[in-house]
Amino acid sequence: MTQGHHRSRYLLQGWQSAGDAGLGTALIQLCGAEVCGYLGMLDGSMLQIPEQLIFDHELCVDAYDYFQNFEFDEHDMALDVIKEVRPKSHFLRQKHTRKHIRDFRLSSLLRMKGPDGELLTPEAAALEEFKRLDASHRPEPLPEEAITELDRILVAAEREAESLIVKEG
Repeated sequence: MTQGHHRSRYLLQGWQSAGDAGLGTALIQLCGAEVCGYLGMLDGSMLQIPEQLIFDHELCVDAYDYFQNFEFDEHDMALDVIKEVRPKSHFLRQKHTRKHIRDFRLSSLLRMKGPDGELLTPEAAALEEFKRLDASHRPEPLPEEAITELDRILVAAEREAESLIVKEG
């Protein structure tokens, strides 16, 4: 199997894994955590796909926004619309929907165009965004005291690991 074929196999599952990541991002927010370590990881965290990293980041931003700015009022419920729509109708026919459909943040990945001016697929847009970030992102180096502290922690961890090894003989 070629690398491209292997990658596309996982991208076809990208929206499913994005859904799984969406649940994870919601749980991170509900727990009050600030760090998510699985972004872009698939196949039991054995495979990292750049496009998936961008998709997962989008989900984290959405989850953060939803939980930080959550307001729920009667207008949001739109119970009259739910009652009117019923199973055999469609919400797009409702005035409330037409009025508020643009209130939702849509990913910029859905509007990204290629060099030919054509809209890119979300996967292609995510890969282009990853390439842009990879080429332009230059993080600030850690302060020297942080590096010294990290080195101290690593030495202590190695010492502890060695003490746990059972010597044979």
